[in-house]
Amino acid sequence: MRFLSAQGLCFAVNDSRANPFPSTYNVEQFETEFPTASLHLGKWNTELIAKAEVILISPGIDCANQNITQHISDDCRVMGDIELFCQLNKTLKKPIDILAITGSNGKSTVVSLLAFLAESLGVNAKLGGNIGQPVLDVFINENLAFPSIETKNLPDLLILELSSFQLETLKSMQAIATSVLNVSDDHLDRHLSMANYQKIKQSIYSQGKLAVTNRDDMATQTPNQSQTTLSFGSDAPNDSQFGIRKYKNKAYLAFGKQNLIALEQLPLAGMHNALNYLTVLALGYSVWLVNRHNG
Repeated sequence: MRFLSAQGLCFAVNDSRANPFPSTYNVEQFETEFPTASLHLGKWNTELIAKAEVILISPGIDCANQNITQHISDDCRVMGDIELFCQLNKTLKKPIDILAITGSNGKSTVVSLLAFLAESLGVNAKLGGNIGQPVLDVFINENLAFPSIETKNLPDLLILELSSFQLETLKSMQAIATSVLNVSDDHLDRHLSMANYQKIKQSIYSQGKLAVTNRDDMATQTPNQSQTTLSFGSDAPNDSQFGIRKYKNKAYLAFGKQNLIALEQLPLAGMHNALNYLTVLALGYSVWLVNRHNG
């Protein structure tokens, strides 16, 4: 809403709850903050939905909800905020580079480590998606009516943590690299089956140049066998793989034949965190690979 308001756009907000606001906020404050918005509470406004040309749907709302979908016109574009961001990003003279991560567990740890690594290397990076700032806030101070103009305040890299709910409405992302960390039973009340849940998670791969997969979890593999892939796992790595190798009674993070650092020296302990570190290394390496290729 902040982005739409900053662009001077008129829009409607519909929430089926009678009072969706926290105790410190009310309708009057909403109307003051968003003067170009109309607010509709207490039920799904079917007339409003039917007339909509674009619907920005919250990830928490099931796209298959019949109370909503049966009223959406065939010409209406339904998307989430991540999808809108990606469509706008493509119009920029210099689009923001994206790394995108999903998985049932460990997403927040991985993206936070990536952000720390980027900062340490002097890269202007932002966290977004399920963590950090709402992605459209990146554009609030930019005049997107003239996307060919050089932008001065945008980050060089956006690190996205994406849930399966967000992936349901995401089609236009063009990331440097994407990764599915792992897949386990989650949100099956909405996704109905593990096969469907896995398919939604794997849909992230078609929206990136390079796929980073987990050798320990076959459900993380990319469906496109021709896609350039980097892998990580708890076994000893082959050439151009990340993994864990035993050497002189110690376990090391390793890349190919090179041992990088002993697990006992890492701040975050445990095999799950060792895999998180390997994912971060693989994603960081993927940026170098893609940039070298584009060179």
